[in-house]
Amino acid sequence: MAIGGIGGVAKGLKDSIPQLEEKELAVRKKEMSKIIAPFLDDCQRICNQTLVKAIKGLEHSMRDEFTKQVKRQKEGWEKTLRSLQESRKLSQPEVAQRSQQLQASLKQLTQLQAAVQPSLNYN
Repeated sequence: MAIGGIGGVAKGLKDSIPQLEEKELAVRKKEMSKIIAPFLDDCQRICNQTLVKAIKGLEHSMRDEFTKQVKRQKEGWEKTLRSLQESRKLSQPEVAQRSQQLQASLKQLTQLQAAVQPSLNYN
């Protein structure tokens, strides 16, 4: 009977060791999470600040580029208007030549608008 008791105690100890290891592991995980949590919070805050700063910079850059593009187009249209006003004074052959030039300019503007439009619609 004493041998059976010793065997039972040994088996009980053997079975309880994994349970103790799991409890110890859980305690250590909690301790580590207390140490790591502030670091992760700081990292998340820094990443968020960096992302917000990058987005604001991108928005500013896009706004500036859009404003420049509008200004260039306005200047182009003003030039076209002046050209049209001058062309009213031209002879028939000169009108045909000027019309071809204006059509080429219009084609370039249309291509530029088509290239810029997708980036303006991105949000």
